[in-house]
Amino acid sequence: RPHGKGKGFFGATGSPRAPRRRMPRRARRAPVQPVSKALLLSLLSSAAALGEVRELTDATFDVVVTGAQNVLVEFYAPDCGHCRTMEPEFYAAAEALENYTDVVLARVDNEESPMIRKRFAIDGQPIFRWFAKGRTDDETFYFVHYSGRMANTFLTMIGDRTNETYPQLATEPIRAVGCKAETFREHVDGDVAAFVAMYTPWSESKPQGETLETLARLAHDAGASLKVVK
Repeated sequence: RPHGKGKGFFGATGSPRAPRRRMPRRARRAPVQPVSKALLLSLLSSAAALGEVRELTDATFDVVVTGAQNVLVEFYAPDCGHCRTMEPEFYAAAEALENYTDVVLARVDNEESPMIRKRFAIDGQPIFRWFAKGRTDDETFYFVHYSGRMANTFLTMIGDRTNETYPQLATEPIRAVGCKAETFREHVDGDVAAFVAMYTPWSESKPQGETLETLARLAHDAGASLKVVK
């Protein structure tokens, strides 16, 4: 056909068409055995339930700090590096205290709760305040950590105030193992059962990460032969 008319070899615009390339056929993968839905839900719900730290606001602070329990409150800011470093250990301490109903660990976001921050003269972060059982006024709680796990320092300092001896956690925190495609088989080798979470960097969320870390600790404390990989 004449140049520029119709859809001949040169197409509608007159430029030559690129030859079609045949895409290589993907290698067939071995079928993956499905995980029991009931087992999966049980594991994740158990992991998410442990280590509860109450997030308090201007509206909910006085609902929790009533004098009925001992309450340790951390005042923090989301962009505080020390707060982020301390956070998983604070949650680990809460997990160790889950069977002690007279102790509550809580947090207050300084940016979201200006009234509470002003009420207790909080001028930085992280700052801790202790509310002893039977009282609603605060005591200064200086967190002094020298070595070992921060979570164990929290447990020791809380025990000094409640006259209790709380269980100490493993010296090194049990963590979910991070891996990439090239190291996947090093961690998932068939010798030990593996719970694998696959994600993309833009889909990862903080609650998911915390749940995986808690699941790893839960499996370790129960003596289960299970590796958590992400």
